[in-house]
Amino acid sequence: MYDRSVQSQTGPRRARAHRLTPWLAVGALAATLAGCGGSSHPPEPDPATVVPASVPFYASANVDPQGTLKTNAVADARRLTGQHNAYASLLGALSLRGPGAQAPREGEVTSWLGERAGLFLERSPLPQTAGPTALLAVVRQALAGELFAAAGTAHGSGANGALVLDTTSPATARGFIHAQSAGFARSSLNVGGYPVTVEDDGEAAAVVGRFLVLGSPSGVRAVIETAQGGPALAHAASFGQVRANAPSNALANVFLASPTPAGPGPGGSESTATNTSETGGGKDTTSGAATASGAHGSTGTGGTGGTGEASNEGSGGTSQPLPPWIEDFAGTPGSTFYLSLVPQPSQIRLDLDTLPPAPDPPSAGESEQSATAQQIFQELPEGSWVAVGMEDLSGDLSKAIALLPALLGEGAAANPHAPAAGRAPKSPTTRQSLALLARSLRSEKGAFGTLSTFLPPVEHLIGALEGHASQFHSIFSGWVGPAGLFVSGGSLLELNAGLVIASTDHARSLAAVSQLGELLKSAHIPVKEVVLPGAEAAISVSLGGLPVPLQIAYGAGKFVVGLGVTPVQAALTPTATLGDSAAYREALSTLGEGLEPRALVSFPQLTAFLKLLGASESATLRQFTPYLHALSTLTIGIGRLAGGMRTSIVLGLA
Repeated sequence: MYDRSVQSQTGPRRARAHRLTPWLAVGALAATLAGCGGSSHPPEPDPATVVPASVPFYASANVDPQGTLKTNAVADARRLTGQHNAYASLLGALSLRGPGAQAPREGEVTSWLGERAGLFLERSPLPQTAGPTALLAVVRQALAGELFAAAGTAHGSGANGALVLDTTSPATARGFIHAQSAGFARSSLNVGGYPVTVEDDGEAAAVVGRFLVLGSPSGVRAVIETAQGGPALAHAASFGQVRANAPSNALANVFLASPTPAGPGPGGSESTATNTSETGGGKDTTSGAATASGAHGSTGTGGTGGTGEASNEGSGGTSQPLPPWIEDFAGTPGSTFYLSLVPQPSQIRLDLDTLPPAPDPPSAGESEQSATAQQIFQELPEGSWVAVGMEDLSGDLSKAIALLPALLGEGAAANPHAPAAGRAPKSPTTRQSLALLARSLRSEKGAFGTLSTFLPPVEHLIGALEGHASQFHSIFSGWVGPAGLFVSGGSLLELNAGLVIASTDHARSLAAVSQLGELLKSAHIPVKEVVLPGAEAAISVSLGGLPVPLQIAYGAGKFVVGLGVTPVQAALTPTATLGDSAAYREALSTLGEGLEPRALVSFPQLTAFLKLLGASESATLRQFTPYLHALSTLTIGIGRLAGGMRTSIVLGLA
């Protein structure tokens, strides 16, 4: 049973931006990289050993990096931000005493924090209708130290989970909790023999073994139950497999388990029950997980004033639906993902490992499709400063277009085609995709300065295709294979851009050129047949407002849609190919054995091109300009690893 004793207030209630904040770990990292701390010590306890095995989200970091890892992290941050001490501003996150308070002195906190930190959520903090802006709001909450605030109150607006920090002195950590909560309304609980402090904003704190635990009451309780023998994430099979495959020199990692199609977990539709009791003359409302029996795995009874709590088995969170725009990118339900951030000399590497719920070796067809995609990518023009290869063109475009309404607003509110709550998301139809694309262009008019003058003709073309969506879909059915996208040329007079599609049916793709021409003519868009090098059939499409016509052609087993001086010739008969270039060989070396390049971007040429088009006039683009100038290249590669796939993203720093 829980022993509750409510301590009297020793001072007035005051708002604090950082109390028992989850950003303590980031502050510790900042202090170390800014020059504080840095003492060497043996490997320390792993927070994942006290994190429940059922959690859908877990992030971990080395908050006391040493040697090469620290050197690379500091140097990369300086290059990316242009600041000599890029981490110094993060020291403010250690100020837990309110806005404007002075940051802690060097060593005040880092002297007793260990090497590892972990943060977990018991369920997704995003409702199914949420868009990317809601995700950014969650990040801002974390930055403000408010991620778990109100999770244990009647409002229940905070996330359920906890930050778990290794400490070198548990006694000092207990003193830290006492000092930070002094003078503020709080209650003291006894959870399985561990003292737990719950503040009036719903945040809880405890020292469990060598770990300082800060979070929601249910999150702290879950850590205690796991420490007392409950299933731990560190010993979960899927987590262990992706973690074993990950690079050993990562600064930070993120684990995500996508929802399974099954219904709610053993704890019911909610992961916590609520218990309200009258204490000290006022209501002290915390999660039922923090006020009920501490028995591990007991099932919540719900209701008010009871003693129910959620099951720690299955956590209910793994079955909570994610927003459709996330599920589209998450792929097979039940998959697990593991992201590793690895600072390297003059580059930052992100490795994303994906593990399906069951062994899924590639079929002969999938292997052939992958080989074709790689061939298309290698055969793009040598001078391409943007080059992308896609195995599943229609699927990739559908995902990208389906993301548009989420970027424009908040999920279903911005997307009339979004599924009803509780229903599985569906890929948009051709008509819906074109409508969403047209609407996004209309909403962004004027946002990109001179670049906005090119949007009306593109919008006109998309509108024409939307009006003939069924015919457009029919033209491209049954023959579209993997594709490549490229932009090349050293100046506007040499610019070529094109989409190159591998054909799986010669007759259909050849006929598609004339069929597409007739469709556009019916929409009153000028079209004429032309003869282009390497093409068996070609048309030129005039779009008022664009300086050059759009070219559509088929030849050598490839369907090409291009814009520029000679885009079709560049795609079908290039003087040299990307696969034979120094840039491709460098990409292979950068990615390492077993990974094939699928995207290359040269930022100096990209930023120069955007400047020529007047990007500096756009307030939207100007905010990204400093970071674009700090980057030299982007390399993306894919490859198979034990039981799953790896996608590697490498940002070269200028």
